[in-house]
Amino acid sequence: MTDDRLTPEQQSVVDSKSPRLTVRAAAGSGKTRTLVARYVKHVTQDGRSPDQILTITYTKKAAAEMKTRIRDRLLSLGMRDAAQIAETGPIQTIHAFCDRLLRENSISAGIDPKFEIMDTGLSLELLERAFLETIEEDGDRPMVAGLIRELSGILHYEGDGAMQDRLYADVKTVLEKLRGTQHSWSELESIYANPDELSQRVGSDASDPNLSHTCGLVQVALGVWRRFEETMDVRQCFDFAELERRAVELVVNDPQAAERMRRQYKVILVDEAQDLNPMQYQLIDALKIESEMLVGDPQQSIYSFRQADYHRLIMRTEETDTIRLGSNFRSAREIITMVDELFCNWWPDYDPMDAVSDVDGVVEFWDGYGFNLDLVVDMVRSAMDSGYRPGDIAILFRSMGKAVRLPEDLARVGILSRISGGSISYYGKMHVRDLANLLEAVADPANEFALYALLRSPAVGLSLDAIVILANPDRVDRRALLSRLREAKDLALEDQVKLEQFWNWFEPLQRYADRLTAWEVLTEVFRLSPYLERIARQPNGRQALANTRKLLELAVDAREMGPTEFAKKVRLTQRAKDKEGDAPAVDDDQDAVKIMTVHSAKGLEFPVVIAPDLFTNTRKTAKGVLVDQDTGLVYTNLVEGGSKVYADFKTRFEERDRAEDRRILYVALTRAKERLMVCAGKSSRAGFALEITKHLGLDQPNTKWRVVEAANSLSQDLQLNATSPEGLSEEES
Repeated sequence: MTDDRLTPEQQSVVDSKSPRLTVRAAAGSGKTRTLVARYVKHVTQDGRSPDQILTITYTKKAAAEMKTRIRDRLLSLGMRDAAQIAETGPIQTIHAFCDRLLRENSISAGIDPKFEIMDTGLSLELLERAFLETIEEDGDRPMVAGLIRELSGILHYEGDGAMQDRLYADVKTVLEKLRGTQHSWSELESIYANPDELSQRVGSDASDPNLSHTCGLVQVALGVWRRFEETMDVRQCFDFAELERRAVELVVNDPQAAERMRRQYKVILVDEAQDLNPMQYQLIDALKIESEMLVGDPQQSIYSFRQADYHRLIMRTEETDTIRLGSNFRSAREIITMVDELFCNWWPDYDPMDAVSDVDGVVEFWDGYGFNLDLVVDMVRSAMDSGYRPGDIAILFRSMGKAVRLPEDLARVGILSRISGGSISYYGKMHVRDLANLLEAVADPANEFALYALLRSPAVGLSLDAIVILANPDRVDRRALLSRLREAKDLALEDQVKLEQFWNWFEPLQRYADRLTAWEVLTEVFRLSPYLERIARQPNGRQALANTRKLLELAVDAREMGPTEFAKKVRLTQRAKDKEGDAPAVDDDQDAVKIMTVHSAKGLEFPVVIAPDLFTNTRKTAKGVLVDQDTGLVYTNLVEGGSKVYADFKTRFEERDRAEDRRILYVALTRAKERLMVCAGKSSRAGFALEITKHLGLDQPNTKWRVVEAANSLSQDLQLNATSPEGLSEEES
């Protein structure tokens, strides 16, 4: 069956008889339409039932969209029964498939079919507990003890707990990089048993003290890994990495279970294959399903922090029948021309795109020195002056540190906006932290840190002067803060009034708060205190109210948790840099500018894309500990001395990071359909902005590209650069 909506190259994918097919799909090439058509062909021509077609997507949202498209297409063909089966069939994320696989084969997998999926807060809590147990039990191992002594000496002046915090951070780095790969803790133990073995692997003299410290670090990390797995097994509660590992073990070690999978699934279709990690590739290979198609684009691989391994997709294109989808249906020809010209200079193996869209496009380079929020606002207003609505516009950032004030600036000129995702995660927002402090202070008024934070928060609103007076270290009155508050006389009148309001709701509530759940305490606080009214009057108050409402919903979901326990969960999740996004402050269909990270925007498209600050080299290669997920090799550089091994490691990592930064830029630029607005020009001094300027000749008087000479405020640039977070890692974006 030929689909009239498909191009010849898309139709060739649908018609291919190859049992192992790989599709390299350029940005905007219609891969989802092609994948849906291939799925429907398996049903209509090959006689496959939808429950025999395993379809793997990267996100829940993508899976839902895919399911809807397939169902609607089958319904349009009059195949109501097949559409109903597809509605509940295996169109899902890789983790949802692992979950389903293990529950359906729980006896073979040796687990409880009612096992639970671990949330981020619990995962971090159990990981920290495993770390403390490992230090206590293994701290006297020679290389572990040597590592602890070295760290203690380096961090001697940084206060109590600094050594343990640094070691825990390094251990987490090792585990984040190695869990989800083909390596296991038991396999790695022999490599890090002593410096002699490790020196042979990394090509360094065994007398290098950093090798001994590396062995100590990895011994701790492997001990934590083992204990963490044991705890998950006892609890029958698993995180995603453990789900993947157990699914692979089931298929590899149990031939009968593997055969059941092959009888159940006759086709596997995998979208976004460049984002699969080594463990996920191992699972797909082990299934050995009869017909297999993977779709992806190595040029759009931007998830190395999740162990995504696009090299495996490239290797697969060399080993299997491969079809390229090179036509871009999304972006105007002017945008494609610019992207192709730029990346042909950077990537020797770059695949140029064929522009198909007949829409007239615009590419603009706005030349403003440094990063300037006023300039971004001007870019938005310029797009709107050209006839675009706010909802047509997306502003994409490499990381969100500099964007947090942008909604406020847009609101000042009457433009509604919405932040989605980013390094300033939901759990890190000030009002969420305020409520965590509030819960702790109400349940335990002896917690003076939480009480001070509550007094300064919108729930009370004391001035900074009042906080300084109450916290004065030279005061004669040494009573607990709560006692001193009752008799505070030397505060300004406004603070006295606020303190009286505070007592009216806090004193009765704190008497019984320790017997309430977290959601009950929050409900009472919102009812009795002026908290909601005050945050509503703050800049971007709509978002603050939405996030506050979301925290209450999360507390209701954790309905058994008391206030202190729930506050601890919020803090643990915050420390884990959880990617929980803001609550919607506006409806999805409301006309609002979208402010997003490039990672959040992947897979999406917008009439107008503004790229204001993608090119300032925000990434910094990790210092202290480097991990190669392919080889399982780790190196830490605690003892300075120009170690060649560390220098080689660092150079390789910096090259890898620069390559991914360019892929992130590629993804950003290819989100635009009609108008692309980029901050670059003759004023550019560093980073990708400078490289773009040189490659495209933006600093030449006869450049063929449209350059907007933007007015800017150097003083604002300097202020922003001094106060905005820099060096944010890809995990934080």
